[in-house]
Amino acid sequence: MKPNRAKGGFTLVEMLVTITLVSLFGISALLAIAAAKRETEANILESRALVVSDTINIALRDIFQNATDWREQGGELRIVCEKYSGLEMTVGLSDGRFVATFYDYDFDFTSGAGYSDDVSRVELILNSASYAEFAAEDFTLKFENGAFSGEYSLVCGDYSKRVSFVVAPINERPAYAEYE
Repeated sequence: MKPNRAKGGFTLVEMLVTITLVSLFGISALLAIAAAKRETEANILESRALVVSDTINIALRDIFQNATDWREQGGELRIVCEKYSGLEMTVGLSDGRFVATFYDYDFDFTSGAGYSDDVSRVELILNSASYAEFAAEDFTLKFENGAFSGEYSLVCGDYSKRVSFVVAPINERPAYAEYE
């Protein structure tokens, strides 16, 4: 006996094939959406890292451009900047944040006498909320060929961006800065 197809229904095989095809299209769409979401999140993170690195570099440039004196001591580059109270300071990292450590000193540059290593205060160069999701790591700083230069990494989870900067001071180094 022949099956009666006059009722206009679908066979079980036709239904299974249709459900399988719709499921495959749905899975493909979900995978494409997930990939697009990951790419968007990566682009947003890269964009935020660019803004944060630009902000950090502006703050560092402000310090180094206005340096009136600098010297290396104990592997650290010490800077005097009249704009920042004229105290000697170092720039470094503390808990993933850029900080300026200011030193009290009574230093006679001509005789080299009276230097003190007493820390007077430590200040954030930028408010930590400015780059809360990022941590700065591996900061290097040097002075050569008439400019301050350095590098650091911005890290957020698995993301890491290496940033470099070069800043020439706008002030002439005073003649008394030729001490060691």
